[in-house]
Amino acid sequence: MNSFTVTGDYSKMRLDAFLHKNSAFSHLSKSQIAKTIEQQKLPPDDNALFVVQINGERVVKPLHKLKVGDVITYSIKVDTEPKKILSELVAQEDIPVDILYVDEHIIVVNKPKNMVVHPSSNRNLSGTLINALLFKFGADGLYDPPEEKESESANDKHYRPGIVHRLDKDTSGVMVVARTAQAYDGLKKQFMLKDKLSMKRTYSALVEGDMNTKAIMQIRGGSAHESQDVKRDANVITVYIGRHPKEPSKRVAHWENKQSNLKQAVTRFTPIEEFTNSKYDVKFTLVDLTLETGRTHQIRVSMGLINRPLVGDEMYNPRYNVKKGRKKEDELTLDTRRAGQFLHARLLGFIHPHTNTYVEYQAPIPEYFENFMKQIRNN
Repeated sequence: MNSFTVTGDYSKMRLDAFLHKNSAFSHLSKSQIAKTIEQQKLPPDDNALFVVQINGERVVKPLHKLKVGDVITYSIKVDTEPKKILSELVAQEDIPVDILYVDEHIIVVNKPKNMVVHPSSNRNLSGTLINALLFKFGADGLYDPPEEKESESANDKHYRPGIVHRLDKDTSGVMVVARTAQAYDGLKKQFMLKDKLSMKRTYSALVEGDMNTKAIMQIRGGSAHESQDVKRDANVITVYIGRHPKEPSKRVAHWENKQSNLKQAVTRFTPIEEFTNSKYDVKFTLVDLTLETGRTHQIRVSMGLINRPLVGDEMYNPRYNVKKGRKKEDELTLDTRRAGQFLHARLLGFIHPHTNTYVEYQAPIPEYFENFMKQIRNN
């Protein structure tokens, strides 16, 4: 058992908060700590993540306030090799993957649609980009960082060697993967800083509706904050993104930053081509979208907010939220649901972490995307 005597610095601190700050508990989430404390009201369990006592008595309330002089004793059951165990479960699979560039420091790939980037302990142990890269380059050919970050599900461990950024499963396009510690650290910093001078990320998207500046300005005019942004740059959409209150994997966008947990998301848009299609009676626009920040689902949720949702986006495009038996799906909904999401990361530029020079890689719009655009051009 380890022990600690509470000093004035920790007086009146909650027990769960105290444990979460303790480095010995760094592998556990706040919810795991609170739940384990509450479970101490039950008979002792050998599988408990830890046991904690104050002044020799088991505590069952996470909100228990500490007092000066309290003696906290604890023992922890530590899973010493979670990543090693998970990595051993991940197979090297001969899955076709388009390699755009490779050297001893980085790999640049064109990820196909309908491919998850990396495995996790709860799902996707096969068929991912990592499975494919392990087959091509081996475990020693990708840099596996020592830390194991907590996911949205506290018990869900990830195995993501070399991964410094991600694309959604249904988003295709350019990704860079690190092969060395130097490359991993250098790329990670660039993605975290989101420096427009060192990094460029441009996506091709097919959206419903037109993307002319006047139309977008009218949509954004209802917000005082956004009206200021419009005057500064009409081709930039600035929103504030937070987690959906009921669906953790989903995001919600707001025009104004009225909540402490929101993060600013800035997207620059350039309309490329408009399509007026008689078959579907819908106007479509092919648009280039350049990220100036990098938030989860940034493009998808931003375009949904301005009522220009992505074609094929079943999470943020309301046309796909049809409940069975309540409304018949129209032809466009059926056709595009089969095709999938029309979002492609076509360009990625960054400072090469070894040569310290700017490099840029592009991937052409995929065949399913081009075929649908040909179809709506001809109707």
